Amino acid sequence: MKKILTLVLFFAFVSAGFAQQPKYAWWGGSNTNGWQVGPIIKVGEINRQMGVFSGAKASLLVNRYFAVGGQACFTTSDTKYSSGNNPDPIEYDLKLDYIGGEFEIIINPIAKMHSSINLFAGGGRVRIIDTGNTYESTNIGVFVGEPGVGVEWNITNWLRSGLVFSYRLVSNFESHGLDEVDLSDASVTIGLKIGKFQ
Repeated sequence: MKKILTLVLFFAFVSAGFAQQPKYAWWGGSNTNGWQVGPIIKVGEINRQMGVFSGAKASLLVNRYFAVGGQACFTTSDTKYSSGNNPDPIEYDLKLDYIGGEFEIIINPIAKMHSSINLFAGGGRVRIIDTGNTYESTNIGVFVGEPGVGVEWNITNWLRSGLVFSYRLVSNFESHGLDEVDLSDASVTIGLKIGKFQ
């Protein structure tokens, strides 16, 4: 159901955005380049629990329509993992942190409200820490891919706010009875962007 909803949102944003495209060219002409940077908060499930990530993103804008840059996210919520099926299972803190590159297509960027297509790919680590902080297992080299669609609002000439609906795909991880499926799920990202957009 989540995958179907993601596809519906994707096609809805793309269709609406391209129907409103302005007449100037994507490449060349009088278009300008710029930059953007800002904080983000991401909400999505981790191991069937609601998780919260905080982080930041920064990118260069090419002819208003394309953004190429990077993003970093760190788990800030108190997500848990219980080991074993005995009457007194051991409880651990579960953290997923990742960083990587992001490519974004911005559809009709001069409109007050516009849409975007986002693609993130990078690497990260999974930390499993016991509640007494006497044990920590760190798995480095986890791959994270996150395609998504977004909607943004131009607040001023230098400030934007937005929402991104995405699906986090984790691979190359298996430890303590957990695997990629436990860390992969839909997410919603709330963010602000400060920069030179025009």
